[in-house]
Amino acid sequence: MPFPAKPLKPEAGPVEWFGAELRHHRIKLGLTQDGLGQKVYTSGATIGKIEKAQRRCSLELAEALDAALATGGVLARAWVLTVPQPDKRCAEADKDLPSSRSSADSDRITLTTEASGTPGASMQRRTFAAALGATVLSAAVPLVQRIDDVSTACLDMARHQSVGASDVARLHAVHDLYQSLDHQFGGGAVKESLERVTQAASTLLNRTHSEHVRRPLFTAVAKLRLLAGWTAFDMCDHYTGQRHFAAAERLALSVGDFNLVAFVRYRQARQLQHLQHNLDAAEVLRHALEDLQPEPAVRGTRAMLHATLATSLAAIGSGDAACAMLDLASDEFDGFSFESAPEWLGWRSRGELYAQYGRVYRDLARSDSRFGQQAVEWTSRAIDGFDDGMQRSSLLNQTGLASAYFLAGEPTMALGVAERILTARDSVTSGRIGDRIANLHRDAVHWKGTPEVTEFLRQVDSLPTRAAR
Repeated sequence: MPFPAKPLKPEAGPVEWFGAELRHHRIKLGLTQDGLGQKVYTSGATIGKIEKAQRRCSLELAEALDAALATGGVLARAWVLTVPQPDKRCAEADKDLPSSRSSADSDRITLTTEASGTPGASMQRRTFAAALGATVLSAAVPLVQRIDDVSTACLDMARHQSVGASDVARLHAVHDLYQSLDHQFGGGAVKESLERVTQAASTLLNRTHSEHVRRPLFTAVAKLRLLAGWTAFDMCDHYTGQRHFAAAERLALSVGDFNLVAFVRYRQARQLQHLQHNLDAAEVLRHALEDLQPEPAVRGTRAMLHATLATSLAAIGSGDAACAMLDLASDEFDGFSFESAPEWLGWRSRGELYAQYGRVYRDLARSDSRFGQQAVEWTSRAIDGFDDGMQRSSLLNQTGLASAYFLAGEPTMALGVAERILTARDSVTSGRIGDRIANLHRDAVHWKGTPEVTEFLRQVDSLPTRAAR
């Protein structure tokens, strides 16, 4: 019997985060460490040591791993963050800025923390402390320090008169790091810092750059704007979310990247669904589908769009159409390969598809309790499909599972899941999780006469409300 995989701690530092990314992509393709080693002409033991942060990965090996795992270049970009010493640009980023920059802007670059008293020691440590809480922060401090270095360098890039390939590579690396933290700790962990980086990155669009840099530069900034919109949405700051989504869509359209356009519209639709504007969400998703070409490389994209469209159809009462759309999404998901998938699908898995099934069947169960058990089954399968780096998705779907149990007539099981959610919710800073917990009222209504359910709902009502909507 094989030994269980050693749990990883991606929050411990950039090398640990790199190892967790490698394991995530390896497992997604169903490869063993030895099997992956054979593909890149190294040993399985070496792969294992890199995953466990016991050995650093070379850039050449990172590029080979990207090719073998079809990551779209994630590992090569992440490698930049694992280099032991910051480069000269990072070191210079703590110097005083020209006097033309306002004092407020200067404070963004060179914050002084009470603990260290060192100029520039932390661009966003206090923001992280407030967002993550002392327990999470204590484990994440090495990674936060690395974010400080790289993010400060990105802010410093805004002063450059020209943009080159190395600047674009840095933007991609910062995006991937922020995305990883967002998935694990929630949008509140990165929202403010990412907002500043995104503003600085956007100024690079007007700097001098060669024609061959234009497309990757616009794509990198579009991805940062999209992620900034997603983290704002996750914290229920919907105005900021839509502002970034609109900018990301314009940039992606300007370079003809319709897969990225589809991803932007997918996230716009998710926000509209959260706000219960399901007719508008359905329209956005249909436009996204119409603009995609019917080729194998976009089957995964179409699968996610169809599955998300199914949830809007179910919410507006079109149950049969929703189920038909789910069947279509499943067929497309079965027929595509991650090796040819667009980069943004790298974080998506069958667990994400099952999550849409769960949402559809929960809506159906609200009208017909006979669908309740199917809602439980699909939501449970979704949770099983998320790895440790997808903590927010797991918690969101655990809240969905509590709803499904209420709808299936199993309040005791619902309360068991809900209590675990209340215990774990502080590990992730996400306004959406707060909304989902509050919405448990809707599905627990038939059990309010039960003392245990009444007490649980009292706990839900006593939870602190968020500031941003």
